[in-house]
Amino acid sequence: MEAVIKKWGNSLGIRIPSNLTKEYGMSDGSTVEFIQKKEGLVLVPKNKKSQLLEMLAKVDASNLHTEEDFGSSEGNEVW
Repeated sequence: MEAVIKKWGNSLGIRIPSNLTKEYGMSDGSTVEFIQKKEGLVLVPKNKKSQLLEMLAKVDASNLHTEEDFGSSEGNEVW
């Protein structure tokens, strides 16, 4: 599949055909990652699940916070 690179402000942009955005679950504001390969650039959609898994993989004992005590319940809260 071919696409044309166009000027977008000071950058260059590329339009992704709608059939591909639907197939890969992308929409306006979706995050993608460019991966440099010997053969060229690869555009990989990043879904929310993969982003969450990447963030969770960074959690360890050095950045894990302790439990917070917010006092007794108020209103209809159940603790």
